[in-house]
Amino acid sequence: MNVIVQQSGVIKSISCPSAHLIPLNLGFLHGFEAPSEDRSHFASVTLTDTSGFLAQDVTLVVSAMDLDSPRCFMERHPRSNHETTAMALTFVPRFTLPDIKGEMEYVFVVDRSGGMQGERTRLVREALVVLAFLRLQLLST
Repeated sequence: MNVIVQQSGVIKSISCPSAHLIPLNLGFLHGFEAPSEDRSHFASVTLTDTSGFLAQDVTLVVSAMDLDSPRCFMERHPRSNHETTAMALTFVPRFTLPDIKGEMEYVFVVDRSGGMQGERTRLVREALVVLAFLRLQLLST
C-alpha cells in the first residue's frame, strides 16, 4: 500500500500509531508529478508488511504546519471528457460561545461495522455508561 500525502502546510511528521512498519519519504515518489517544486508539502508512506491480509486497521497521523488555516483542495476527474471536480474545504471557525453548562447535547456516533465486533463493542458500551453517569453527576451539581 502506497499513500501520497499532500498538505497545504509543511509536513512535519507522519506516524503510525497502529504499529505497522511505514517507511516515510518527505517529498515525491519516483515518477510522481506534483504541481510545484515545493516538496515540503508532500510525503509518501509505504506499508511494508505485505504478508497478506491486514489483521487491523492502518492509522496514519499527519502533523503539518498551519492546520488551523482555511484551505481548499480541488481535483478534476482524470479523464478530459468528464466535467467532474471534487473539492474539500476545511476551516476552523473562531468565535466564542456562551457557557451553557448542563444544557449541552452530546451526540455519539458509534461505528458498528465489522471492525467493531466483540471486545471493541463492549468497550464502547462501557464508555457510554460512564458518560451517562458523568452527565447525571454534572446535572445534580
